[in-house]
Amino acid sequence: MKNQLLMLLCFLTIPHAIADFDMHDLKILVEQSELKDSDVFIVWKDGVLLHSKNPDSAKKYSIQSVTKSLTAMTAVCILKDQPEKLDLPLVFKEWEGTAKAGITLRMLLSMTSGIIDPADPWGEHDYYQHAADQPLTFLPGEKFVYANTSPMMIGKWIKESTGQQFSYHIKKCMFDALKISDWTIGKDGKKNEVVAGGIKILAQDLLKVGIMLAQGGNYQGKQLFSPSQITELRKDPLKDGHSYSLGFWLWGRDIYYMEGYLGQFLIMVPSQKLVVLRLRNRALMQDSPENNLNSFTELPGLINQLIK
Repeated sequence: MKNQLLMLLCFLTIPHAIADFDMHDLKILVEQSELKDSDVFIVWKDGVLLHSKNPDSAKKYSIQSVTKSLTAMTAVCILKDQPEKLDLPLVFKEWEGTAKAGITLRMLLSMTSGIIDPADPWGEHDYYQHAADQPLTFLPGEKFVYANTSPMMIGKWIKESTGQQFSYHIKKCMFDALKISDWTIGKDGKKNEVVAGGIKILAQDLLKVGIMLAQGGNYQGKQLFSPSQITELRKDPLKDGHSYSLGFWLWGRDIYYMEGYLGQFLIMVPSQKLVVLRLRNRALMQDSPENNLNSFTELPGLINQLIK
């Protein structure tokens, strides 16, 4: 009996030991990051900065579509603990009586609205209205299609429903509490904020967002997002092979992350209280053999392998 109990104890403790992110895993991550020519690579775990490559702490990085995740967080914050509002139809009065009347905020945030990017995804002057004017290409809620139009319509909803732009609300929801003040967001010809990809921010400030999320919405003793809000952010409305929730990519049960064009990543593993930030910006953020080679798209999968 005693031997059986010892065997059982060993069995119960081994998975935890294997799954725990350790210094060997860190070494692998850092080595791979260097091969991919990362500008910034920071690994934080449970209150400890395990690795920090951030050569210019005064540089604001263009985080590209990582902005979309921040937009989703801001929308969920505005709704507070009333997630049912995510599923109310008729986001815009102008859609009343049209096929788009059934579109909900959840569909826009999860990119399942049925509205996709046209050949010109931005338009010339008013990005928000250009997005809202696009026709349906499939039934709302039917399938996932990644599109810049979706968060731009969230920007329009924020502006029209509250009378304030995204930047006002993200400050109120988290940036003020996180002491994030040195950041910018691009605007279109109508002064609408480009909430699909326009933020430039300091690496160390973006890391704070990841730490807060990895700690269940808590940062330095302040609960900025409730457990129910975090649950909504990580909820995937479709089981279609595209692991995308409300502005976040998902990998398995443990990992969710923000991803931007050409390899911007903020990855959270709450079960490990682990955050990995990777940024790689160049003067010309465009497709090129070098940029595509070094996008480090395998990073979330690598982290998943290390914590298995």
